[in-house]
Amino acid sequence: YETFDAAPVDARFAVSVASFAELVKGAKFAGALTFDSVRAMAEEARGEDRSGYRDEFITLVRRARNADTM
Repeated sequence: YETFDAAPVDARFAVSVASFAELVKGAKFAGALTFDSVRAMAEEARGEDRSGYRDEFITLVRRARNADTM
């Protein structure tokens, strides 16, 4: 794919999950990632969410962001 936005929704959502993991463990590969950027990436790649797992993940990212700002 030429751009990230051109990649399939499932692939983009998977990247948001991996990015969240990098942030949580404080990995050096997190670069300029933030909880807000991960949340935005996940929301844009939510796609079909029959089970509600993607919405649950987005809620988890929001909670992590709020805990990080305390």
